[in-house]
Amino acid sequence: MQNQIRSKEAKEFVSAELDYHITEVKNDWIEKGLNEVDAEVKAVEQMGSPITLGQSLNKLYRPKVNWFTVILLVIALGLS
Repeated sequence: MQNQIRSKEAKEFVSAELDYHITEVKNDWIEKGLNEVDAEVKAVEQMGSPITLGQSLNKLYRPKVNWFTVILLVIALGLS
């Protein structure tokens, strides 16, 4: 899943976020009577396809271009 995400900062954030969600869902399944291993398997299955999830998160956490810096660079290059 993380191979689908290009931004290094986003990878760290997404990893922490997914760990949190998996733990929450796992705990819900444990409360419903599943053992810890089965609850974790069920929680991971609920996340869906890792590739599809990674692609969606890559679109969501795409690095933004700082257009002000780009314009300043173009002006500086044009003046030199």
